[in-house]
Amino acid sequence: MSTKGVAVQDESGRPGSRVEGAAPRPPAGRARVDLPRRLARLAVGLPLFSLGLAMMLNAGLGLSPWDVFHQGLALRTGLPFGVVVIGAGVVVLALWIPLRQRPGIGTVLNIASVGVLTEAALTVLPEPAHPAARAAFLLAGLLINAIGLGLYLGAGLGPGPRDGLMTGLAARGWTIRRARTGVEVGVLAIGWLLGGTVGIGTVLYAVGIGPLLQVLLPRLSGPPHPRDHEPAAAALGGALDPPPDRRDRRGAPITAAPQQRRPAPLAPPVPSPTPLHSGEVPMPVLHVIVASTRPGRLGPAVARWCTDVAVDHGGFEVRTVDLGELALPFLDEPEHPAAGRYRHQHTKDWSALVDSADAFVFVMPEYNFGFNAVVKNAVDFLYSEWHYKPVGFVSYGMTSGGLRAVQMLKQVVTTLKMSPVTEAVSIPFVSEQIQDGVLLDDPARTAACTRMLDELGRLSAALAPLRSERVPS
Repeated sequence: MSTKGVAVQDESGRPGSRVEGAAPRPPAGRARVDLPRRLARLAVGLPLFSLGLAMMLNAGLGLSPWDVFHQGLALRTGLPFGVVVIGAGVVVLALWIPLRQRPGIGTVLNIASVGVLTEAALTVLPEPAHPAARAAFLLAGLLINAIGLGLYLGAGLGPGPRDGLMTGLAARGWTIRRARTGVEVGVLAIGWLLGGTVGIGTVLYAVGIGPLLQVLLPRLSGPPHPRDHEPAAAALGGALDPPPDRRDRRGAPITAAPQQRRPAPLAPPVPSPTPLHSGEVPMPVLHVIVASTRPGRLGPAVARWCTDVAVDHGGFEVRTVDLGELALPFLDEPEHPAAGRYRHQHTKDWSALVDSADAFVFVMPEYNFGFNAVVKNAVDFLYSEWHYKPVGFVSYGMTSGGLRAVQMLKQVVTTLKMSPVTEAVSIPFVSEQIQDGVLLDDPARTAACTRMLDELGRLSAALAPLRSERVPS
């Protein structure tokens, strides 16, 4: 949050305060009607990505983190550098399997064109000699590379082999900044330990590309609001077969939310009901909203568990929305949300994100026998975007398991014409059920969550005609 909050105590028994978050996450698929624009972004993004690589190479201030890794591996194994690059690429693609990633047009074009385009750029670019010129080439190359990466990933037509590690982690709840930086720094550290050569440009790229991409990707992907890259079946925007056209209350195309997947869930999978969709009818979009924002919060672990159950349920396109990462300020719009005339970009982004969902699950703590201020503030920013959408609750705390907070929030959401389902999940003594950031197995809890998702699916289908009739206030 942009404002400071006093310390409070939730039912985990741990004091905390408000925290600022990260930028929103990147986009997923587009509708079929938007395919030409997606291809245009891909066609511009890949050459820019390659030009940025060439400029950083000509700067002569260090290899890329992946090339440091390739160089170190070649030194240790005695294999030719090119063979190591190809072999590493095969291994990276194999890592897509547990991350539930699938190649698309963008993946194929990345593999086929980036090397050729980079070589072409190297033949025409000058090689700066002055240190200041080399630094300028490095910084400009980093920015251009990030812009190109944002454009081609924003097209939603499939990531490159190594970018798929980032998008796979992003689909499982990581921010792009964290996912990209983690991959680059990890690869750099391994390469350095293997004997690869590290320069200032290497370090700058490793720590800079993630934050740059976090900022640029939402802006280079076009409307609607940034979404996670899709894993497995959705293939980062439905690569070769985008989902049917869906539009929000303003008539703008809505992206299909990705299904977030993690490794096999801790609890045995509960049989899912017969899907509520068929043929060309799109699956309903479910947003799992993490309501807690304080340092040391337990909400993300609970949300990851809920997301796993929702994905295994099979009735929704699922996405996690972390209020701590959205970092909404306290309500700062001059006009009533019912007017729909928003002044600030953060409100417009939040509006588009909420508008694109068909159902919600709030994963929420209990603070002082009530809901926390952050979730109420996020709800109050908007009005008609919430209308005619079912909502379920996964609460956690100490003895009450957060039930009192849920009952208070139900009064708020019904005022916004939302439909709370009776089925819910309550997790008492939650801090005792989380180990190493993972919520422990409980088949009864999983069954309760599945029943809640069943009801959300039924209500979402029943309320769909009302949602389609909504108009801007």
